[in-house]
Amino acid sequence: EVKQRFQLPEEPWPVHRLDKDTTGALLLARSRLQAREFQVQFKEHDIKKTYLALVQAGEDAFLSAPGSIRNVLVYDLNGRFDRVVSVKADAAVTHWRLLGSSRKVPISLVSLELETGSKHQLRIHLSKVLNAPVLGDPLYSSNHHLSYLPGIGIQRGLYLHASHVSFHSYRQFGRYKRFRVGITAPLPPYFAQACKKLKIPLEDELIEGGVRINDVQQDLSVLRERGGNQDGMRWLL
Repeated sequence: EVKQRFQLPEEPWPVHRLDKDTTGALLLARSRLQAREFQVQFKEHDIKKTYLALVQAGEDAFLSAPGSIRNVLVYDLNGRFDRVVSVKADAAVTHWRLLGSSRKVPISLVSLELETGSKHQLRIHLSKVLNAPVLGDPLYSSNHHLSYLPGIGIQRGLYLHASHVSFHSYRQFGRYKRFRVGITAPLPPYFAQACKKLKIPLEDELIEGGVRINDVQQDLSVLRERGGNQDGMRWLL
């Protein structure tokens, strides 16, 4: 489907993954060579990923915000999470920031930045370390079916969204030969609606998505008017 939409000569190459039911930005490479280049950027921590999560905890749980979590996640022989070990070597690192909390119920919106990429890292860190599991998480929350959610009009689902991904790109002409591309994926309607019902404010870019070049927000209407071509880059919006 992606190959046909972008008229690519071959199927795109995945360079990372999203958990099942996690929405948002997924980075794909157009060729094996570009996939290797992205893998190098991942290894050197040049690719930045930011997630949004609605979690089962009120404002009081984040008095020290923002913060970072550094520990080792241990898995069993079947690849299932076993325990958290508090050592610094080979640590899984998550940076978190509180964006807002509901005054109605103990639910908060947090921004999460991955420095490493262990299996289910964000969900485990939120649940086991911060005691603030992702809303609707069937694996790491014992009360993911909260009885009061239907009463305030929030549908069930996993409220974890890969909101933003940024990486370095290169071109042969133009003002910048090496530049940083940032893509913000629009929030799913059910996620944005939940924040509205909880009266947790959201920036327009988080709701609608966007494109940034060297951290300068681009006008999406201009990109569309130019047929998806600008400064040597091709967009499909």
